Amino acid sequence: MSLPAARSRAVTDGPAKYTQARTAAPSLSRTTSRSTRS
Repeated sequence: MSLPAARSRAVTDGPAKYTQARTAAPSLSRTTSRSTRS
């Protein structure tokens, strides 16, 4: 029973970290471009 639980946790945790990195990257580049522009 612990194996499916760990597997489901990895499945939900994986995409969460992926989406977090995807959303963090554009905002980071946006702030850097804004600071260099001004």
